[in-house]
Amino acid sequence: INGTTYLLAAEEEEEDSVAYILKEVQTENEDVIYAMVEDDVELNAVSKVFAEILDDVDITPHRSIMCKISQTGYSAQEAISELIDNSIDARLEKEKLTIKVTINKEHIIIEDTGKGMNKSQAKDSIRLGYSSKKEKLGEFGLGLKTATSFLGEEFVLKTKMEDSNEEYIIKYDENEWLQKGNWFKFPFIIEGKNDKSHGTVVEVKKLKIDLTAELLQKIKEELGRRFAPFILNDEIYLYFNDEKCVVPKPDIIEGTKKNINIKVGKCEIKGWWAYQLAGYNKSYYGFNTFRRGRLVTVFDKIGLTNNQEIKQIMGELEISGVDITHDKKGWVKTSDEYKQVEERLMEYFKEYEYKPK
Repeated sequence: INGTTYLLAAEEEEEDSVAYILKEVQTENEDVIYAMVEDDVELNAVSKVFAEILDDVDITPHRSIMCKISQTGYSAQEAISELIDNSIDARLEKEKLTIKVTINKEHIIIEDTGKGMNKSQAKDSIRLGYSSKKEKLGEFGLGLKTATSFLGEEFVLKTKMEDSNEEYIIKYDENEWLQKGNWFKFPFIIEGKNDKSHGTVVEVKKLKIDLTAELLQKIKEELGRRFAPFILNDEIYLYFNDEKCVVPKPDIIEGTKKNINIKVGKCEIKGWWAYQLAGYNKSYYGFNTFRRGRLVTVFDKIGLTNNQEIKQIMGELEISGVDITHDKKGWVKTSDEYKQVEERLMEYFKEYEYKPK
C-alpha cells in the first residue's frame, strides 16, 4: 500500500484467532524486518484493506439443488431401493423387519417396522448430505432427498420410536420450496401419539414417473434381486403391493456351482459362481455384486476377460473394503482397493476360461 508491504499474521491457521498487522521496515544495513503497526490511523486504514481481502463468501446452495440432485440417471427401482436402505438401517435387534412398498398412480409409500427416529435424527434427515451413519447402507445422507425428488414433487415423512409419545413429521413440496424455501427454517411438525407403534413411513405424491404395468413388474422383480441377502437370511419381510418379494432363482448347469472366499489386503470377496444354461442373451452374464447385503451392480464383468468361452459364468459376490459411488450405482473403479480385487478375481477365473460341456 503506497509502496509499503504489510503482513497479516494470525496465531491460528483456522478458526477465529488473535491477529497482528506488521509492516516491512528496512534497517540501515538494508536488512528487512517486520514491525508492529502502532499508529492508530494507519492501523485502521490497513485493517480495512485486509478486511476487504478476507471478506467471506456466502456459499449457501441455490434452492434448486434439491431438485437437481435427483438428476443422476436413477431408475424407479433404484430410487425406491434408496428408501428401503434407510428402513434396513433402522432395524431393531432381534426383531425381523417388515417393509411394505405400495405403488399406484396416486402415490408411492414405503413403510417399515424399524426403530424410527428421535427428534434430532428426524430433523437431520432433511439436511442435504448429512449422515451420522457409519458402515451402513445410507451413509451419504442423500438417499431420502434424491430418491423422493426423482419419484415425485411432494413427500411426507412420519416417524416414531416405541418409547416416545411424539410422532415427527416432515413435509416437502418442490414448488413451494423453489418459491420460498429457507435452508435455516424448514417446517418441522410434532404430533402427540401415545402408543407403542414404531417405524417410519415415507409417502411420495404428485409422481413424476409413468407407472406402466411393465414397470411395476420390473420394480417387484428387482427389489427381490437387490435385497436378496437380507431376504434369504430371513432378516426382512419385503412386500410389494401386498405381495411378498421373492429372490429369483438362477438357471445354472447342475454341478458347476462353486463358492468363493478370497481376501485381498483389507478387502474380502465372498459368494458363489456357476455356469448358466446356454442360450441366454450374450450380455446377460457376470455377477450381481453386493456391498453390506445391498445390490450395487448387475451382470458385472469384474474379474472376467473378453474371452468368448466364458460368457456363461454368473454368480453373486459380496465385496467389502471397496468404496462405492455416492449414488450407490457402481464401484469406485479408480481406487487401489478395486484394482486389487479385480486383479485377484482375474487371476482366480483364469483357469475357468473354457466353455462348459
